[in-house]
Amino acid sequence: MSELEASTDTFDEGELVYAGDFRFRVASLKATDHDLTLPNGTKLYDAPFRSYTRGEVPSLLSAGTIEGSRTVGSALTVAGAAYAGDGVRITYQWIRNGVAISGATGAAYVPQLADTGATLARRMTATNTAGSVSDMTDEVTISPFICPVEFDPLNRTAAIIISGGTQVTTSSDTLSGVRADRYIEPGEKVYFEVEIPASSTASTYAYVGLTHFKAPLMPGAGAVKNDSITFVRVNGGVSGPSGYGDNVANACDRSGGDVIRVAVDRQSGKVYFGTNAGWTGDPVKGTGGFALPDAYRLVPQLNPRSTARANFVLRSLPSSFRHAIPAGFTAYGMASSCHESASIAHADDLVEMTGINVHLNWTTTFWATDVWKAPLYDLGVRYIRTAVGADPTAQASLKDAAAHGLRATVHVAPADNDGTNSPIYSTTKIDNQINAIRSYGVESVIALEGPNEPNGGSVTAGWADRATAAQQYVYDKIKKDAALSHLPILAITPWKRSRTAYAAMGSMAGMADKANLHYYTDGSRPTQANNMEDGDLDIEEVINDARAAVGRDRNLWVTEYGHRTYDADADLTMYTPEKTIAAKYIIRGLFEWFNRGAEKVFLYNLIDDPTTLDGYGLIAKNDTQNFVKRPAYFAVQRLLSLFSDQGKAFTAAPLRYILSGNLSDIRHHMFQKSDGTYLLAIWNDAQSWDRSTLSASKIPNRLVKLGLEREAATILRHLPTTTKAATAVGSNVYELDLAVPDELAVYEIRLS
Repeated sequence: MSELEASTDTFDEGELVYAGDFRFRVASLKATDHDLTLPNGTKLYDAPFRSYTRGEVPSLLSAGTIEGSRTVGSALTVAGAAYAGDGVRITYQWIRNGVAISGATGAAYVPQLADTGATLARRMTATNTAGSVSDMTDEVTISPFICPVEFDPLNRTAAIIISGGTQVTTSSDTLSGVRADRYIEPGEKVYFEVEIPASSTASTYAYVGLTHFKAPLMPGAGAVKNDSITFVRVNGGVSGPSGYGDNVANACDRSGGDVIRVAVDRQSGKVYFGTNAGWTGDPVKGTGGFALPDAYRLVPQLNPRSTARANFVLRSLPSSFRHAIPAGFTAYGMASSCHESASIAHADDLVEMTGINVHLNWTTTFWATDVWKAPLYDLGVRYIRTAVGADPTAQASLKDAAAHGLRATVHVAPADNDGTNSPIYSTTKIDNQINAIRSYGVESVIALEGPNEPNGGSVTAGWADRATAAQQYVYDKIKKDAALSHLPILAITPWKRSRTAYAAMGSMAGMADKANLHYYTDGSRPTQANNMEDGDLDIEEVINDARAAVGRDRNLWVTEYGHRTYDADADLTMYTPEKTIAAKYIIRGLFEWFNRGAEKVFLYNLIDDPTTLDGYGLIAKNDTQNFVKRPAYFAVQRLLSLFSDQGKAFTAAPLRYILSGNLSDIRHHMFQKSDGTYLLAIWNDAQSWDRSTLSASKIPNRLVKLGLEREAATILRHLPTTTKAATAVGSNVYELDLAVPDELAVYEIRLS
């Protein structure tokens, strides 16, 4: 018994305690019977060695104090928590408005968007075998997830600039300006303050104002006029492009601790300056004020204009302001252009969406050889679209593709008079196509299509009736076939997305399970479509047309999507962009479709059509190129490899993020892989091909700031359109400046 007698351990009530060959059952403090069980099972009552009992209940000396910025996305910790007692186990629970937050049981907590404006506290519980005790910190109120305001590192001054409580000491160039990089966008109404500390020595020409984001900063002494700026002189009133001069004399004279107030109203095109004493005008009523320069974007510009170290303090958040924000205005550090999102998709969903068109039934061409197999199998797609029929060579090709893991959407209603402009369909030919499915395997098929673009060319009267009759025949026959009825039937998609053709065919709700669309832009960006009658249309318009034809509750398939190109400069037209532009468009387009909920998208096509040399192929096969992979091939291959995460079921964990800056035409989506890695896909929906000059448009990278609710250990930047290599762009950061190009950029984010 010496082991037990000498032990200082504390045990739980009912716990078995082993000592040599003996076992003890721990009793409660009030127990009168204690039993000792010997190895042979004999129980001895009222044994001379009593069981151990529980110790004293622990005590909490302090629940601690919450530390942190108290804003959404910034971690809260607790300092000063203390307890006393033996064998104590500590647990935590974070509380929102008096209610426990599900899953928030860590020592630290990162406030979510749902915590905005709420009060948070942390309850700490100390437990041992004798009991437990709890206590809670004081509550703190959570502010919104803010967009950070930082400064242009290339144009620094010898000022100490404070933004949202963060002090930044800049370089020693005393005569250059400082400007913030959170732009003031059209339509925004923002307010900020600039404090001139009593210790500052600013020259007569020190100023605070606004500059066009492209305007150079004003070097040297003296208030030089510039048509792109509007500013207030710290000593001497207001000046700017309209000749304000000193017409508001002494409006902003500096004294110790004075604050210059700035209210920028980009709705009315005015700026208002003020001091502790009041405003030059009334920003709330919209009276007075000064006209803003005609600029796409504006940024605050500060210049102490001093040969000594002069300090300006920019205050951008409500917590730092000395005065109330004018009604209707927003703090500069809380950008109204910020984007907040918690929508997370599985990375592999993008791969599952993507397929490609092939022509296995064209058995009088190279499709009867093996030349297409390696590039198709290496591309990384899992789905193809093709016709097959009863041709043994085509069937063997599909079986080979299926053996490599590919499944097909198959045409089963070819025109009986292929090659003419007025299609006729026969039930015999449709029956043969459907019966052939059993030969090459039902398991290799994911969907079936009826007539393909029946309005193509110069059709004769009655084409719509013939096409819809064939579609109805396919639908009815498949749904009555037990072996095939599970296969969805895709709606007819007219050539050139013709609204006249849609009207002629009428509703297909009773003859199709999915909406269907063929989509080409004729040299324009992916979001600008066209059709036969109306020229350029927005992508949303043609989606609406396709959905309306079959029912808006049906999922959308895009069975042809591509961008034609040519390899020789002499062949470039407004409709056929240079091949690197086509690669940009194809990759961006896949994400545009993903953002719009497309279920499947089939690129058109793997290899140029051998008869038309149409230039749509990811692989060139024409009079100058013989099975040469174009940039688009490698772009698709790299993209699918980056996003592939097959066979790993998991629940995506939301990661809230903010994008701020000029977000016009900036598109994005956040994905996650099963290993926890996040992929932020982002791109500029720009016209990359100048259809008038037949040349690539010069689209500069757009600077956008990314803010994360959790710290990223590493961030890599991928440009799958142009390169396989990734570039490290950040480590141990909550925010990052993104250079968004007109090609797809993918930021790979691994959290700390």
